Amino acid sequence: MIDSRLKRYWFAELEQSAISLEKLYRGSDWNDDLEFSVEKSIFLGFYAIRKLKESGLLPNNVISLNWKVITYPKSDKPRQNKFIDDYQLFSGGSKQLSLEVLCNQFIHSKHFSPFVPDGDFCLGFFFASDRESKKELYYIQLVSVINVFLSVVYEKKMTLELLHDENKFSVTLPNT
Repeated sequence: MIDSRLKRYWFAELEQSAISLEKLYRGSDWNDDLEFSVEKSIFLGFYAIRKLKESGLLPNNVISLNWKVITYPKSDKPRQNKFIDDYQLFSGGSKQLSLEVLCNQFIHSKHFSPFVPDGDFCLGFFFASDRESKKELYYIQLVSVINVFLSVVYEKKMTLELLHDENKFSVTLPNT
């Protein structure tokens, strides 16, 4: 459990993670060190959110939020090369996940992979828990993860938009 007097520190950590994640849109050479840093921010962030919820430190309007993800069904014939090849990436649909379910998908993930299509900047994440990976794979945009983290911090639904300008993407963060 998280003690209520420590809530502000966890919120500050989530906000810093959101700021760090937003910088991924500005691009930098994707490498192992950066991937480790991103993975750590994602997993610690979703774990912290779950612990804040379990400790009764999140308001109902945040707990009740749902988040859009893209789902890809498992292939009938797994290829067993890379995990992503075991899913039908051209047959995606959308689904709403509750905050709790979303957190658990990351915390109990069997699959986690940043989507870095050009090796320069991350656009989102493929993920699925042990249980769900038997049926489907999820994808969430990076901006949506930032929205989740900031919605917890500001205790209201945040809806930041992804902006595209020539060769770069960006998100305007509140009060930063």
